[in-house]
Amino acid sequence: MIELLYIEDDEIDVLALKRHLKGVSNLNLTVCQSLAEVKMVDLSLFNCIISDANLGDANYETLKQILAVHNVQFISGNQIEGEDIWVKPISKDNVERFISQSQIVNLKYIKELAEGDIDYEKDMIETTIRILPERLLAIKKSKNNINQLKKAAHKTKSSYRVCGIDNALLQKIEDLTDANDISEVSYLIAAVETEINTAVEELKAFHI
Repeated sequence: MIELLYIEDDEIDVLALKRHLKGVSNLNLTVCQSLAEVKMVDLSLFNCIISDANLGDANYETLKQILAVHNVQFISGNQIEGEDIWVKPISKDNVERFISQSQIVNLKYIKELAEGDIDYEKDMIETTIRILPERLLAIKKSKNNINQLKKAAHKTKSSYRVCGIDNALLQKIEDLTDANDISEVSYLIAAVETEINTAVEELKAFHI
């Protein structure tokens, strides 16, 4: 299931996006109309975020900083020089492309290894479904020991690579230092937990 957060204070734009999403399966849409509402949700629960560049209570720089570690696409009434911005109105093609790219798992590597061997492909998927929760458990158990946490994150990278998961969050954990805030550590672990749980569900769907 892809969890999409749309941050937009214009009701017409919200209606337009909902129309673009009509018929899209395995997607759950959440809408926030202000920064105050955004601060009330757990951003780590979302696979992707589409956000207006300016809200009544937040400008682009503020939003970009708050959403920095997420898979986010900004939109605006005008192009912002040097920035990857969708200019309104949103096109259906852009939305569909962004959502498809937000799927966590990419089986290209597994399929290349399998070379058409369905049994091997099945075995690889089943093994990954079993291993990923084990890797997550090791990460969670190490939350109070930075060095152990970094080692657990590094070990998880191999499982990520096999099923094509972007390892940006794991890299952020590996880059942690003793100076990092405890809340930042907890946030990254929670984000990885959401990522792995979503990946497992996607793998199960592929397996069927």
